[in-house]
Amino acid sequence: AMCAGLPIVAPDDIDRREILNEYADFIDVTSEIQYAESITTAIKKGRSKDKGQVYVRDKYSWKVIAKKYEDLFSEILE
Repeated sequence: AMCAGLPIVAPDDIDRREILNEYADFIDVTSEIQYAESITTAIKKGRSKDKGQVYVRDKYSWKVIAKKYEDLFSEILE
């Protein structure tokens, strides 16, 4: 979604913060009001071209992921 320029609403936890960095609206999912407000804002915001797209492409493209696997397997086999 982020690569497509869509706004992200995500639970506020350490894993998602690491993956999404500053490019998401992190919310307390136990707060129905906050969840609804964030989704409404995201819908109104719509698509955008921002640094989030570049971030996710640079960090999570297939080329980058494949290289990480290659490095991991090379390390294991040494």
